[in-house]
Amino acid sequence: MIEIRVLGPIQGFRDGERVDLGGPTQRRLLAALVARPGETVSVTTLLEDLWGEDPPPSGPQSIQSYVSRLRSTLGSHVIETRAPGYRLGSDGLQVDGFEFLELSKNLPEDPAARLDAIDQALDLWAGPAFEGFDNVDFAVRRLDETRLTLEEERAHLLADSGRGAEALAVLERITSVERLRESAWLALARVLSRSGRQAEAVRKLDRYRESLADIGLEPGPDFARAQDEVFDSPRPPAPTPLPHVETSFVGRERELRDLYSLLEKHRLVTVTGPGGMGKSRLAIEALRDWHVLPLSVARLASLRSGSEVSPTVLTAVGGEARGDPLEAVVARISRTPTLLLLDNAEHVVEAAADLASVLLARTEERVLVTAREPLNVSGEMVLTLDSLSPEAAIALYRDRARQVFPAFEAPE
Repeated sequence: MIEIRVLGPIQGFRDGERVDLGGPTQRRLLAALVARPGETVSVTTLLEDLWGEDPPPSGPQSIQSYVSRLRSTLGSHVIETRAPGYRLGSDGLQVDGFEFLELSKNLPEDPAARLDAIDQALDLWAGPAFEGFDNVDFAVRRLDETRLTLEEERAHLLADSGRGAEALAVLERITSVERLRESAWLALARVLSRSGRQAEAVRKLDRYRESLADIGLEPGPDFARAQDEVFDSPRPPAPTPLPHVETSFVGRERELRDLYSLLEKHRLVTVTGPGGMGKSRLAIEALRDWHVLPLSVARLASLRSGSEVSPTVLTAVGGEARGDPLEAVVARISRTPTLLLLDNAEHVVEAAADLASVLLARTEERVLVTAREPLNVSGEMVLTLDSLSPEAAIALYRDRARQVFPAFEAPE
């Protein structure tokens, strides 16, 4: 199997092993062919792609040499000779850009399955498409637009499923880069409004309108509709910081006492252990009876990068996005101290550690973290969860079985 990756630096793999695609001009030729799947690219077009308006006299012979080397590296079937030039083959060839576009066109209707499929598609990206190659801008634009569309839909699905903080982090990231992308700004304003943050939503719309005015443009009719929605939408009740849990808490009573004791004495506590050990559930139970400080919960499981941690925490603590989100978190917490739960931080552990360090140094914040590994921050106390004891595991099994079959009786 031959694999070519273009969602990031161009790379080639043969039967799972990375291969050398040659120098910049040779890789530029490969990019030109991959960017035009199913199309025969003439030698004339390739000359312009590789050398611009002034190709060398030996250009056609150089192209033939590059094709020969790529065939030797990737397989003779990967590049076909077709008059008046060359075409990318399809048999036994996998290209992440093609896979991404195919996934984006065949999303399931069910919201949860659709969100999973979007995540799967976005996970294919490892950097800017065709990174470093300006000769295929037309292909880059198509891939980038599809990615942004999926990111926006992902934000809508997150918001609709009650994960507003994660949706806001996605939209804040898009609008920070795509200053004139109206659909993202309007989505951001709507999600803020649904979260009861109408004033901030209005400021976002004003900021977008000012960006347009700077280049002599006016917002379209969708902008006016979004503005009306923001002004007309009622403020929702304050969200409950801890999720409702249907099942009873069994088997971690000792660890619960230990965690509560650590939280009373220390400002940063991390609950660690392998996946499935019940770290999040233990944290929720410890905080359920917490009356010392208000609670804020930042769920980090679905974040795609560490850059989303501070915006997600800012939303969780009820702050307003003005400038640097970390500075806004510090400002908000300095006014209203809370106990902050950073839940499922293992895949953004460095960013979570940086944020926790700043909060410990500049505020009176208490931070509880669940992750598969410690943050390794000065002052951190770690509670590691091991497997349940046999007695606790049996008690948990009986409890869960009785929730499904109330008459269940297990032998002692």
